[in-house]
Amino acid sequence: MRDGADLARDCSGMVSAVYRREGIELPAADNPRPGRVTGVRAMYAGLLAQGRISGADATPAPGMLVFFDRTYDVDRDGHIGADDYLSHVGMVTQVRADGTVVFHHRGERGWRSAKMNLVHPHDRRLNDYVFKARRHLPGRLSAELFAGFGRVQLDARRPRVAGEGATTAEGRRGRP
Repeated sequence: MRDGADLARDCSGMVSAVYRREGIELPAADNPRPGRVTGVRAMYAGLLAQGRISGADATPAPGMLVFFDRTYDVDRDGHIGADDYLSHVGMVTQVRADGTVVFHHRGERGWRSAKMNLVHPHDRRLNDYVFKARRHLPGRLSAELFAGFGRVQLDARRPRVAGEGATTAEGRRGRP
């Protein structure tokens, strides 16, 4: 297993490091740069190819990934728009009775916990900001930028890339 020096120093690298400690290799991209596939987009694409991406109608569970759009200017063209999709990822750690999803992610101030409620996407009490207000841009709440959930295979008997083996025991047990 690799030591982590190859991981990006961003949200995708932090999430990858957590899963790597459990023997799970998430799809990744080499040091993201403008015009290249980012680590977040690589994770999403890898899970999507295996049918492991779901939308707001999914029942989230701890261990799932949560993806966001438009959290920063990915292509560095001077504005945050539709081309800045799949720009952030976190890991679900708890789902509260009211449907609020608690997730960990690497934000501007390091690894931290945040919350998101898809039923009440504009409620600041139930959603944290994942995009802070900038000079000419208003802040955006987590549920407003939600892009999808990703199910990661959690049966860690051997190191592997998340999503491999569509007919594994994990699928038969009904785990996320």
